[in-house]
Amino acid sequence: RHGYAATNELKLHYAASGPEDGHLLLLLHGYPEFWYAWRHQLADLGDAYHCVAPDLPGYNLSSKPVDVARYRTKRLIQDVAAFAAQFSRKRKFTLVAHDWGGALAWAFAIKHPELLERLIIINAVHPGAFQREIARNPAQGAASQYIHEIRAEGSEARYAANDYALLWRSLEKTAEAGHLTSADRVAFVQAWSQP
Repeated sequence: RHGYAATNELKLHYAASGPEDGHLLLLLHGYPEFWYAWRHQLADLGDAYHCVAPDLPGYNLSSKPVDVARYRTKRLIQDVAAFAAQFSRKRKFTLVAHDWGGALAWAFAIKHPELLERLIIINAVHPGAFQREIARNPAQGAASQYIHEIRAEGSEARYAANDYALLWRSLEKTAEAGHLTSADRVAFVQAWSQP
């Protein structure tokens, strides 16, 4: 099921499954994903848990604040806390996160450990270990340079060109392994095409 939740001054779209009075699994997607990255977990875990996968601010059908400062970690932590409070029924919940959602989840867990029963991180290193590796390991520094390409002038047009071919490239290995179909690509392109 799909819905919208008013969170601070934002409107966040989400997909959910499972009993609303069940234990909350809050699922945070990475980049360049959206709620759809959790579609299999929503289907498979909804019989035992209340699964909620939002489109994070700036993604797909959720609000897209213009002010860049609105996307700082401190604000996103506040958004996750306010969003989760609408579904957790004042109980601790499980936060499951992938990639950039994992980076946000680490920060959330550091700031609000009292809200979490469990923290499950997929493909996002602990921030302390990441900072250590950035400072000491040239290979990690080199691997992290992609962020400059994403932030560069004109990147929006480059990533959108040719039906989002450059953006799809970040998911290509997953597709080649048979985990994404042509229908999945259509769903991603539709989400990326949101204003």
